[in-house]
Amino acid sequence: MKLTVFGEILWDVFDQEKKIGGAPFNFAAHAVRQGADVRLISAVGQDELGDEALRACKQLNVPTDAIARLANYPTGKCQVTLEDGMPVYDLSGDYAYDHIPLPADLFPSNTLPVHGHETNDPQDKRDAAVKESSAIYFGTLAQRGKESRETLQSILSKKDLVDEVFFDINIRRHYYDDALIDESIRAATILKVSREEIGVLADVKKPEDDPAKADGASQKTHLQKHSKRPSNLNTICKRLLEKYDNLKMILVTMDSDGAFVYERGDKITKSKRPSCEVVSTVGAGDAFSAAFLVSYLNGQKISDCLRRAIALASQVCEHVEAVPLFPMDDIRKWKAIYRLLNHVETEVFDCGTLCGSACCVCKDATNDVGIYLFPGEHLLLRESEKEQDWLTWEEQDQKDIGFPESWTAPVYFVNCKTPPVCPRSWRPLQCRTFPLKPVIDENGVLELIWEDEQLPYTCPIIEQNMPIHDDFYKATYTVWMHLLRDPRIMDLVLSWS
Repeated sequence: MKLTVFGEILWDVFDQEKKIGGAPFNFAAHAVRQGADVRLISAVGQDELGDEALRACKQLNVPTDAIARLANYPTGKCQVTLEDGMPVYDLSGDYAYDHIPLPADLFPSNTLPVHGHETNDPQDKRDAAVKESSAIYFGTLAQRGKESRETLQSILSKKDLVDEVFFDINIRRHYYDDALIDESIRAATILKVSREEIGVLADVKKPEDDPAKADGASQKTHLQKHSKRPSNLNTICKRLLEKYDNLKMILVTMDSDGAFVYERGDKITKSKRPSCEVVSTVGAGDAFSAAFLVSYLNGQKISDCLRRAIALASQVCEHVEAVPLFPMDDIRKWKAIYRLLNHVETEVFDCGTLCGSACCVCKDATNDVGIYLFPGEHLLLRESEKEQDWLTWEEQDQKDIGFPESWTAPVYFVNCKTPPVCPRSWRPLQCRTFPLKPVIDENGVLELIWEDEQLPYTCPIIEQNMPIHDDFYKATYTVWMHLLRDPRIMDLVLSWS
């Protein structure tokens, strides 16, 4: 699945500390974690903050090829303070994200197939590239700048080529007007709005009805007046769907009360109330949007999309960062683990010679989805497929396979296309560490034991209790000590123990 994401990259400044952010950036980073192939169209300055922003993108595996470096404008900043536990944003300034240019080539390929033939025409390439996307995502803030708004309009002119257009309104004081909101909603198929923002939409007028644009002060008053009004949210959603026949659904987030989806036909799906220790709500809505949209595009039921969105947003609320970096979401750590395990075997030879590679070629009649990957591992194996197409992929929802709730992203399963022949340096972790299984004892100490799950084949090493090569045991133990620093992997191992 490919997503085209448009909008700001900026630094959220809390007192003297700064964190990378901007709703589109947060959304893109979370969508990558959910398994999406993301193209973030944005801009940063040719300054130190711009350098740091690009490093943050790479650390979070967000592609940077459509992020412009502008010499005449600084990288965006936002002063964040809390009022009654809710973030308030000071975004004054003229920043690079106000001047996002349209990439000369939206996507990196030199030529792309269009209607069955190859083309070198730049416009045809852009059309084909957008058509490859499943959805376009955008918000309001970056539209405050004339150049950025024109770029977004060029992208949205191709909206008929994608399945969905997701508008996450993210209203910021002083930086919206009725005309901008009305135009943006008319381009969308899915609208996401918070309970605090939805009152504004109740009175949005078409430009022809209210051609005058309000000044900054009146916009601020308008937002505050409606956000505190005890409106009937369902009634507002119903009226919005009647007014905008392009919308399929409206997502409404309600902080500690959860969220709901209002679809056409007055179909309402509500989530459970989240349960978490709130440290900061900055970025929680962006995480919600990413998890919901990726799940929806993957064909999940609305109720499951909501559940996964709430779970991810709750995780974010327990951190200061809008995109908390879990240890194993860093592809460099997976590369280091693979390098370490490339040098060891269970024995001084390929153990597959003992059993005829039974674990590679055996198919369980009741479950042949393959080997599951750990969080972040899919990033490395996707990279391996750029060299050799050797895997089939399948996604599962954690609740359907009994995995911990902390696994909010899809659980990936892979099968080798030509077993038992495979590129051994790219084998998934489970292939490499079998037949050892990690457990946590009653004192919280890691132990490695024989795999004790029922297997559809016989492993001679387990059956005959064969001695394990010392280097293999030490390397596997070292790997698991690193993996258990990731709370999601710790949750899984604790469920085994």
